Amino acid sequence: MAKNAPQFQLAAPLVIDRRKKRKRSAYVDEAAHFERHLTRAADRMLKAADKGFAVYRKGRKKSRRERSPDYVLDIVPHLLDGSAVAARRMSLIPVDLVRAAYTRRTARLVRGNTKAASRLASRILLP
Repeated sequence: MAKNAPQFQLAAPLVIDRRKKRKRSAYVDEAAHFERHLTRAADRMLKAADKGFAVYRKGRKKSRRERSPDYVLDIVPHLLDGSAVAARRMSLIPVDLVRAAYTRRTARLVRGNTKAASRLASRILLP
């Protein structure tokens, strides 16, 4: 070997540390799904109530400006307007609640029970 020749040193072997992905339980995923849809329904309900009260207060303020002593007489129409707005906005809450309860596991259960019921019905009805 020559005196000034570069010396090569073999590198240490490359070690790739593959950490296992943390597994979450299916129950945790279902609980998260349920909680997400349930909080969405609660949020929708609170926003709908807030909007209904805002419509009521706006109507009350308007009638108070127009005729100051008799504005209390218009309480029923303003309550109806506010509750109609709130009811329209709350109409999607049942959908949120169904989505909360309808997870993969419940879908599988419903599908299996429907198949079993149809098999049983075909045996009973078609001899």
